[in-house]
Amino acid sequence: MKERTIVIGDIHGCAAEFEELLQKIQPGRRDRVVLLGDLVNRGPESGRVLDLAREHADLALLGNHELRLLNYRRTGDPTHLKKSDYETLKQLRAKDWAYLEAMRLTYGVPGQATVLVHGGFLPGRPWRGQASRIVTRIQVVGPDGGITVPYAGRIKVVGRRTQDVQALIEAELAGKAIQPQVLVSVTKPVSQSVTVTGEAATGKRVPLAGRGDRLLDVIAQ
Repeated sequence: MKERTIVIGDIHGCAAEFEELLQKIQPGRRDRVVLLGDLVNRGPESGRVLDLAREHADLALLGNHELRLLNYRRTGDPTHLKKSDYETLKQLRAKDWAYLEAMRLTYGVPGQATVLVHGGFLPGRPWRGQASRIVTRIQVVGPDGGITVPYAGRIKVVGRRTQDVQALIEAELAGKAIQPQVLVSVTKPVSQSVTVTGEAATGKRVPLAGRGDRLLDVIAQ
């Protein structure tokens, strides 16, 4: 039986800070350490973060930053990447790619009615089987008109323009994240979907996130 479930998210290449955190919480053999994705990018030492993750974490979940790198590796299409991703690519070794490939999308905490995930789920439909590009990115506005942003807390978004929400989140993250960059868009009703068939896929119905999905991203699912 594990004594503690320790959940850590969005390390973003900050190996020194990650190591300091591990020293403070002192995870033991009976503890379970779960990383919630976005281990890489932005910070200077994505490779060392992955070394620490292999050494100390029981498992790591897939984040949108890992998904972006994996989509590039699978397709060779550089439009998947952002400018800062290229520095991370220089650091990744074969064992790092294997670690990213093995990342799970969700994790159900044993003995608790809790599912861990990097982003969230589309409401009104089963969480199992939702596409990685949705689960790693989505934010659902709650009944209080707000969303929860890691390190920024609860942000009220109802009644605000997207650019105002972006600026507010960036202001909250200032001093807590390295060069925070925020992109906010309003999704359309998520009942929209497409059918992918042919040699590129086994053939299935794929829900659209409503934020300008790229054809290659959909096919990659």
